[in-house]
Formats: sequence, structure tokens, C-alpha cells
Amino acid sequence: MKVVYTRPKPANFEQAVSLVAIGRHDMTKGVFLADDMLVKCPSKYQEQFDQGGGR
Repeated sequence: MKVVYTRPKPANFEQAVSLVAIGRHDMTKGVFLADDMLVKCPSKYQEQFDQGGGR
């Protein structure tokens, strides 16, 4: 599904392993209109795991 996000792209967008788009589905246009975007970057979680914070 196409996601429309009019704000600047998050800084770590290219390194993201997953994204969460918060918004609404516009059925008339067939797109998801995102108001906010949450990015999960693997390096952040790998650093916590390496320091003993992982399971």
C-alpha cells in the first residue's frame, strides 16, 4: 500500500528494519495518509544487546 508522508523523512530511515506509520487510510485515493512515522533502527538495539541489555 502506498504511504503518503508530507513531513521530512526520519534521519535513520535508510537503516530502519521496520517502520510504523500512524495515520489513516484514505479509501477514495487508495493510500495511507501518515501523520507520524516511527523508525526501528537495528544498530540502536544491537548496542543495547552488546552491553548486556539483551536476553
